[in-house]
Amino acid sequence: MVWASPGGTDMRIVAIGLMVSALVCSAAMAQTAAFKCARTGTVVEFADGTRVTAQGQEGNYCKLLLKQPGAEEHLNNWYAPTVFIRASRSQSLADQVKPWTLWPLSVGKKLTGRFDGTGSNASFGAGSWHQTISVDSYEKVSTKAGTFDVFVVTRLEEGLSNKYRSTFRQWYAPELGVAVKFTFSDNQGASRTSEATAVR
Repeated sequence: MVWASPGGTDMRIVAIGLMVSALVCSAAMAQTAAFKCARTGTVVEFADGTRVTAQGQEGNYCKLLLKQPGAEEHLNNWYAPTVFIRASRSQSLADQVKPWTLWPLSVGKKLTGRFDGTGSNASFGAGSWHQTISVDSYEKVSTKAGTFDVFVVTRLEEGLSNKYRSTFRQWYAPELGVAVKFTFSDNQGASRTSEATAVR
């Protein structure tokens, strides 16, 4: 605790410090990001060999070509950070959870929903899942591709018909409309972390 001197100098210093802190905090909390697809042709390369190529917008989602290490390239529908679904598969997760309602992004925003279908671990087959998607923070992140202002978005998936749980997190750079870092882990021992090495 700071005690005020007779002239009140210490109290003025404390008051100024509190005002500056409040301004910084409210500036971060006031950040929002409207729905935006990356410019068509934008390529993001990740350290683990993942490559994402923007293919434009269709309705309330962006089209992305996703190439993961050791796998074929596939077209995906991207609805919001942490929610992309292979275009050739059922979009029932999006239909049921409605991830587009996360826009505009702002810190503290959260949506929850129940999804009936095949979750992120296909070995469990069809089931019921609880989804929670939250915008956790707005911060700067540095990768080999550069330094970016990002929203950190987390998607938690919990099996209601099994004991599966997973956490998928993305660092989304709204200026570019791309994620520049991601982590994934589940209770089956899977774990992946990577960051962008190039955005072009």
